[in-house]
Amino acid sequence: MENEPLIHPIYEQSTHTWTFIISDPKTNQAVILDPVLDFTKTNNSIATSAADNLLELVRKQNYTIDRILETHGSSPARSAAWYMRTQLQQRTGTAPHVVMGKSFAGVQKLFARKYNIQNISGRRNLETAFADGQRLEIGQLQAYALHLPTPSQEGHLGYLIGRNVFIGEPGLVAEYDSRKVDFGSEAAHLLWISMQRLLSLPEDFRVFSSFDSDEKDEGMGRAFMTVAELRARCKLPTTQ
Repeated sequence: MENEPLIHPIYEQSTHTWTFIISDPKTNQAVILDPVLDFTKTNNSIATSAADNLLELVRKQNYTIDRILETHGSSPARSAAWYMRTQLQQRTGTAPHVVMGKSFAGVQKLFARKYNIQNISGRRNLETAFADGQRLEIGQLQAYALHLPTPSQEGHLGYLIGRNVFIGEPGLVAEYDSRKVDFGSEAAHLLWISMQRLLSLPEDFRVFSSFDSDEKDEGMGRAFMTVAELRARCKLPTTQ
């Protein structure tokens, strides 16, 4: 069996989102997927507490972070990718590559103002979105980019790592009933194609979503569901 990653799911309560640290147990090489800034409702401000907790986990596990990945999901949270890249560079002397999302320019400007970071526009360690099926390595692990576009996020990316898929678009794990939802429209057809791609995977594969579709004020939902569970949840027509 292909090597499987070690996965750390970390829940951020204020944004109802999950961040994942995914590592190769043999080499301690790792990636961080969808890091977020926490949100304070009382004064409508953002903070770096959640990102700092991730950095502490990275330090304790002695991980080397190769990349910070964004799925470009439509979560309400702001990305902490640039902040974490900067902090890791200061700690280790090497900046991990960041896969850019469409909102990344706004995040750059935000931190340039807040933390007085100079030369923030440098692109040496920034990567554009991967091509569909493009391979990337995490130590000795093989990972693959999956284009899973939806009506709200045409640039949405998923990542297949071992027997696990990581996504950021909540629409891909929502409950649907083909008797009640019209999948004939152009927008819904785009969603149907991406969902069918997920549902065609072996039933024991796990689908991790950075957006908590079962969010509750008093707690958290699950970080993943199996493809078998997703098939039962999403009663889609098999053809269009």
